[in-house]
Amino acid sequence: MTSMATSRRRVLLVALPAVPVVVAAAVIAAHAGPGALAPAPAAPPSGMASAQALWDVRRAASLTVGQCAAFSMTLVGATSFGDASSTQATGWFDFRDLRGTTSVAPPNGVPEKRAIYEPAVVYTTPGAVTSLPAGKSWIVSHFAEAAELGVHFPQFVGQVESLNPGLTVTELALGSTSAAAMGNETVDGLSATRYDVTVDLRRALAGATAPAQVAYSLALVSGIAQLAGASSPPASPVVAMRVWATRDGPLLRVDFSPPTTGIGAVAMALGGYGTTMPSDPPPAGQVVDFALVSASGEREDGNGGDADGG
Repeated sequence: MTSMATSRRRVLLVALPAVPVVVAAAVIAAHAGPGALAPAPAAPPSGMASAQALWDVRRAASLTVGQCAAFSMTLVGATSFGDASSTQATGWFDFRDLRGTTSVAPPNGVPEKRAIYEPAVVYTTPGAVTSLPAGKSWIVSHFAEAAELGVHFPQFVGQVESLNPGLTVTELALGSTSAAAMGNETVDGLSATRYDVTVDLRRALAGATAPAQVAYSLALVSGIAQLAGASSPPASPVVAMRVWATRDGPLLRVDFSPPTTGIGAVAMALGGYGTTMPSDPPPAGQVVDFALVSASGEREDGNGGDADGG
C-alpha cells in the first residue's frame, strides 16, 4: 500500500497553483465570518493581530477572486519534483470561472509537468515512469468520481490543487481567522502591506460547499488528514500564511506551505491582472481517463501499481 501511495504521488502530480471554485463576494460574506466585508475598523499598531488587518486580507482575497491573473511560484524543498533546492512554476488562473493552466519546470532535465484546470476536471501530464496507451499524453481526472477512484484519489487531488492559486485564495477568503499588519514593503514596484495570517482549514472546508468547489473540498480534506497524521497528538488544521497586498487592491504575493507531502514551501507572486490566455483542454485523442490508468496499474501488481504512480 505504501508503494502504491508513493507511486500515485510521483505519476500524477502536476503543478501549476485552487482549488477550482467561484468565491464571489457573497460567498465570502456568508462564510468568512462577522466583518468579512463590513466597514473597516480602526487601524491598530503594526504587528498586532486586529480586525482591521483581517478585514484587509479578506478584502484583498475578494478582489482577487473577481479577476484573472498570471502567477509564478518558487517551490523550496519540493521533493515531488526531484532533489533540487528550488523549483519554478508559472501559469495563469481565471478566478471567476475556475479555469487556468500551470506548468512546473523541474531541474536536472526532468520533463516539464503541466496541468489544465477546469471546475469539474483536471488534466495532467504523467510522471516519467507512467506508461500511457499509444498516442496518449494527458490524464483526465473527474472530481465527481472521487468515491469510485479509491482512497488515494483525494491525496492526488490535494497534491495537484496545492499549486492551484484558486485553492490558496479560497483558503484565505473562507478560512482566515486572524491577521496582523507587519509593515510596508515594495512588491513588483508597488507599495504593499505585509500581513501574517492564520488560516483554519476546517473553516475553509465548511465554506467550500458549492458544486464547483468539489476539488477544493477534496484537497482540504486531504490536507487536514495529513496534518492530523503527521504528529502525535494530531496537529491542528490551522496553518500560517504571509500575504502582501496594496491598499484597496488584490493580492500581490502569498507565501505558504501546503500540508500535502512533497510540495515544500511556496512563494506565489500574482500579477498581470486582467490578462487572459487560452486554457482549452487537450485534444480528446490524447487523453486517457484516470480510472483506466489506475485500474491498469492495480492489475499489474495486484495491489496498486505503476500506472498511476511514479
